Amino acid sequence: MKPIIFLEIDGVLTTQKGTDEAMKRLGDMFDTNGIEHFCPKSIEILNKITNATGADIVIISNWKNAMTIEKMRELFNNRKITGNIIGYTPISGINPTRDIEMWMKKNGRPKSYVIIDDENEMSSVTEVFPEDRFVGTQFTHGIAHKTCYKRSINYLNRLERIKIEEPIKNLF
Repeated sequence: MKPIIFLEIDGVLTTQKGTDEAMKRLGDMFDTNGIEHFCPKSIEILNKITNATGADIVIISNWKNAMTIEKMRELFNNRKITGNIIGYTPISGINPTRDIEMWMKKNGRPKSYVIIDDENEMSSVTEVFPEDRFVGTQFTHGIAHKTCYKRSINYLNRLERIKIEEPIKNLF
């Protein structure tokens, strides 16, 4: 199984910085379909992570409740996200951690995975999964922070222990 990124959208791809940029550049935080714009730097970082690791994406966000997998793939493609979405976690109604557990039970536990979510979810995630499988983001910048990039790459490449080849510059 390829490495997996369990990906939240709010606070990871949709950020305060991204909203501010969209308002400045486009005059609205939503696109013509009423969907919030993603932060361009967060898109860039996610693409660098998936390109460097070959990781597939499993969506853990509540966005899965409002959008089919085909529509989510189309949205990511339109926003120039190169990672491959292979599915959604099931909806347990309890919390995202339980949803990830349910996905792993059905699909198998990947040897290499990372959970990228905002720090508000960290306590429930680290109760079940090792802390070194969670990358916590903050709503201001989401994943567009070099520590998020480095930690994600390191966690996903844990088995190979490859060196990060492409440093991130000028994030902010």
